Amino acid sequence: MERTERDEFVRFTKDEDFWYEDGDVLLLIGNTGLRLHESRVAGYCGYFHELFGPGNPAGVVVTGEAAGCRVYPVTPELSLEDFKHLLKAIESPFEYATSPPSQQVAIALLFAAHILSCGYVLDLAKKRLCDIWDGRTPPTTDRSDGEDRSPDSAIRAIKLGRRYGIPGVLKRAFYELLSSWIFGRESESVTFFLSVIGELTIAEDDIHRLLAARLKLGRLWRKFVVDPPSGAWCVSQDGACSARRCCHAGESKDVRAGEWRNVVCEQGLLEVVDPLRYDLTKDWRIIREAETWCQGCLESKRQAWEEMRVEWWNEMDAWFDLSKKD
Repeated sequence: MERTERDEFVRFTKDEDFWYEDGDVLLLIGNTGLRLHESRVAGYCGYFHELFGPGNPAGVVVTGEAAGCRVYPVTPELSLEDFKHLLKAIESPFEYATSPPSQQVAIALLFAAHILSCGYVLDLAKKRLCDIWDGRTPPTTDRSDGEDRSPDSAIRAIKLGRRYGIPGVLKRAFYELLSSWIFGRESESVTFFLSVIGELTIAEDDIHRLLAARLKLGRLWRKFVVDPPSGAWCVSQDGACSARRCCHAGESKDVRAGEWRNVVCEQGLLEVVDPLRYDLTKDWRIIREAETWCQGCLESKRQAWEEMRVEWWNEMDAWFDLSKKD
């Protein structure tokens, strides 16, 4: 079908950020006009490549600053803010390369790129979200990166991962939800779950996986935490251990193991909210005061925990049913 152009008057508010004097196309989002280069936006976005095609005749602005520009309204699915984030990624690609977008901006880019069929920006947004919700290794104990991984944010990441095919965000998002106030206490999770079920907007199957994972992780944690340090790193081997009841003292292992378990129970450590981040040896004043284990022994327990963190993390792929096809 041959395109026929018609002259028309267009009322709009000029966008101050994306208005190129040599632009040849005027895009309207609501009552805001953006004057852009047709070839550039069409080259990046399948939506515009089709929109500017011969099957979609456009009017031509005949007066004002945009005189001579073809004018096209953009789908109402797209917000002005999201579109401008996408244009920034297209027009200034090095900016996001040196200063990665925030999670909020990455999600805006994801929405806009999906609507406009912009592969370059879609890949950028997915990669950024995968960096924020990196599931390749266990989460670090340091939460100072400033990213929002609250329950609401984790639920949103799960939904985005499912909807837009971003499997790389799922594992970390599941764990952050698992170790949150919603699922964090095994003894309370089922009761609490029943009270908030209407607020959890993820799939029912995913909720059941989270509850099952909480029970599995709880069992593994208890098995680990009640075991006393192995003594493999005890400094008594170098003759430098000053803990009078440590490995060198010849005291019954069963007695010392019993004391360890007593402390674990008294301190409420049979159940912790976040086993992958809780270093139980970091500040154990009671153990040190009892002089039952030296710093070397506690360090061996901490090292065992680091190894178990990796092992538990690897098991979570099966717990959350994260197959390669997801």
